[in-house]
Amino acid sequence: MRIKLVSPTFGGTSGVGRHVKTLSEKLMERGYEVSIVSTNNTPYIPIKNLKNLSWALFACMKREKADIIHAHNLPSMIPSRTMKGKKVLSIHGYYSSQVELLHGKVLGRTIRFYERKALRWADRITCISKDATDFYRKMGFDVNYVPNAVDTTRIEEICKGVERKPRRVVYVGRRTKEKGYNVLMKAFLFSPNYELIVVHGRPWVDAIRLIASSELLIVPSLMEGLPTVILEAFASGTTVIASRIGGITELIEDGVNGFLFEASDYIGLSRLIEQVLRDEELRKSITYKAREKVKRQYDWKHAIDGYLGIYEECLEVG
Repeated sequence: MRIKLVSPTFGGTSGVGRHVKTLSEKLMERGYEVSIVSTNNTPYIPIKNLKNLSWALFACMKREKADIIHAHNLPSMIPSRTMKGKKVLSIHGYYSSQVELLHGKVLGRTIRFYERKALRWADRITCISKDATDFYRKMGFDVNYVPNAVDTTRIEEICKGVERKPRRVVYVGRRTKEKGYNVLMKAFLFSPNYELIVVHGRPWVDAIRLIASSELLIVPSLMEGLPTVILEAFASGTTVIASRIGGITELIEDGVNGFLFEASDYIGLSRLIEQVLRDEELRKSITYKAREKVKRQYDWKHAIDGYLGIYEECLEVG
């Protein structure tokens, strides 16, 4: 089986980029022929100010062939449509809703129209969270749930020997509105009694070590699918505080394997950070349960089996 993965990013600390990179590695370990098309590693058409993956790859993709074309996120579906082969679309969040949050209702509604068209081009659709799966099913689409995943063994190897720093708090991600970066900054300014590390654009191994060296990971997003970074923190033994939104609530049971706060409530976040930093015994209990959960439900073996089942279904239909 020849499989082509199409993604706006590949590797790095991006959740989608990490997902696609690990998926390619796991598929090749099982003997499949895999190629990747991404703005990270693909020649582009030199049109001034062109940043969108879909248009940059449109011409060259028309000549590409594979048994399975697996597109990640909706813009990747546009160039994938021109290729011969069965199309699988994996959605890592809520595309049109995110556009609406960032750019307003008018553009959000316009994107939703094109979102529906792209969804119809796919032979199979997957989502990484149950919440997103329900969202797109309500739009009338047949969607398969394949949960996000991490390589827990690899992360544990990277974390060996890393010393955890007292009162160190880490944030990993883009400094953007939907990621809640401004909420975190307000919380820190409200009570700056800890060391705050912001990680963006660093090699993935460095990011994992910084997570492992911290007592808390903060995920203050206003919108999320099922964040890879939370799973990475679970595997690293680092306590997570995150917004009570989207797929995050599938991962974290408040006070059991992590902590939740109301999105945008920077004062509540600030107080929760201070409360959790003071209670070492509570953190130990939380991280033990979190590590057990990620190993049991979100290791890559489950995800790879799910994707391969969907690929085989596509090919059986013919």
